[in-house]
Amino acid sequence: MKTYQFIGRLIRYRSWNYIGSLCGNISFHVMGRLMFGLVLQAFFNELDTLAHISVRASTIPWLLLCALILVALIRAGVQIAALPPMLTCIFNTTALLQRNLLRYILQRPGARAIPGSAGEAINYFRDDTDIIDRLFGQIADMVGLVLFMIPAAIILLHIDVMITLCVFLPLFCVVTIAQTMRQRQQRLREASREATGLLTGAIGEIFSAVQAIQVAGAETYAVEHFSRLSHIRQRQILKDTVFFSALQSIFGNTVGIGTGLILVLAALYRHLSPGDIAIFISYLGTVTTFIVSAATLITQYTQARVSHQRLVSLLQGASEEILLNNDPLYLKQPVPELSTPLKTELDTLTVLDVNNLAYHYPDTGRGISHINFQVRRGTLTVITGRIASGKTTLVQTLLGLLPKDEGEITWNGKSVAEPAQFFVPPHSTYTPRCHICSVTHWRKISCSACLPSTWSCHRRSN
Repeated sequence: MKTYQFIGRLIRYRSWNYIGSLCGNISFHVMGRLMFGLVLQAFFNELDTLAHISVRASTIPWLLLCALILVALIRAGVQIAALPPMLTCIFNTTALLQRNLLRYILQRPGARAIPGSAGEAINYFRDDTDIIDRLFGQIADMVGLVLFMIPAAIILLHIDVMITLCVFLPLFCVVTIAQTMRQRQQRLREASREATGLLTGAIGEIFSAVQAIQVAGAETYAVEHFSRLSHIRQRQILKDTVFFSALQSIFGNTVGIGTGLILVLAALYRHLSPGDIAIFISYLGTVTTFIVSAATLITQYTQARVSHQRLVSLLQGASEEILLNNDPLYLKQPVPELSTPLKTELDTLTVLDVNNLAYHYPDTGRGISHINFQVRRGTLTVITGRIASGKTTLVQTLLGLLPKDEGEITWNGKSVAEPAQFFVPPHSTYTPRCHICSVTHWRKISCSACLPSTWSCHRRSN
C-alpha cells in the first residue's frame, strides 16, 4: 500500500472530524486573512481620502473599523472552532494505530513478538504514529493556504505587478534556499532519533539484566556504556536543536525583510496608496507561510513515508490492513466487561502428548528437533540439560511462544492447532525462569514461603 493511500484510509476513519477541521482552515484563511486584508485596505484608503478632502465627520471609517474588529473576531472564533475536530481526528487515528499494533504484537508468538528491541518498538509507537498524524494538520492547513493564495495573488498583481514580483520572488528564493537546508535537518533529526532509540534500548537491557551485571561485576562498564550513549544523544540533539533554531530565525526574519522591501519600493514608485501598502504587508506573512508550508508538507510526507515503512516492519510480513482495523476504541463509551473463562471437564488435563516437536531459529539454525514426551495428570516432569541445550526453547515452542517447525501437540487426545491461543489459563500458566541462580532451587519452588514444618523435615530427610 502506498503512503498516500494509507494516509487517505486513516483520514476516512474520522472523515467528518477532518472535514470539519478542513472547513475551519479554509474559513480561517479565506474569510479571516483574505477579507481582513481587503477591509484593511479600504480602511486606510478611506482615511487617506478624508485627509485630502478635509472632511472631519464621516461614519465610513468607523464602519470599516467595526468591520475589522468583526473579521478579527470571526477569524479567532473559526480558529478555535476548527481545533477540536482536528485534535479529535489526530488523537483517534493515533490511538487506532497504536491499539492495532499492540493487539497484533500480543497475538504473535511471545518470544518473537517484535523484530527489534523493546526500546525501538516504543519509539515506533510514540514517534512514528505522531509523524503520520501531524501530516493531517499540515494537509488541512495547506488546502486553506492554497485557496487564500489564488485570490491574493490576483489582488496583489492587480495593484502592481512589478512590486509584487520584486517583493515575493526574492522571498521565494530565500525560503527555497532555507528549505533545501531542511534535508540536513532531516538527517540530524534521524540521527537524534536513532541515538534516542539506542539509549532507550540500553536502559531496558540494563534493567532487565540487573542480576547478571551484578554477578559479573560489570556495574562500572554498564554505567560507562550508558554515559557514552547519553553523551552521543546529547550531542545529536544539540546539533538538531541549533540547526532548527537557525532555520526558524531565517523564516521569522523573512517577513521583516519583505516589509522593508515594500516600503522602499513604495517610496520609489510613489503611486501606492496607504491601503495598498497595508494589504501588501497584511498578505506578506501569509504568503511566506504558504511557501514554508509547501516545503514543510513535502518534508513531512517524506518523513511519513519512512514512518509508514517502520510501522509496517513491526507487522513482520502481515497485511497492512491490520493497522487500519477500525474496531471501536471505547474512548467515550464504557469498555465492555471481560468474561472470565470457565473451566470445564475438557479443560482438565488427563494426558499431554508431544510428538516430533521441532523449532530452529532462522538466524542461527540452532534449535530443537524430534522432541517426544508425555505428561500425565498428577505427575511432575522436569526438563534438564546443559546451558544452551534448548530447555527454554522447548517450553516456549510447546506453549506457542515460538512457532513450531513441525510436530504435533495433543491435549487429552485432541490436537492443539494453535498452542499460543490454547496454552493460557485455565489450561496452563507460564513463569519464565530467572537466568541467574541467585537462590536455591527449593526457594524457587517454594517462592520463599514459610512452609509447614513437616515439609521442611521431609526436605531435610531427602
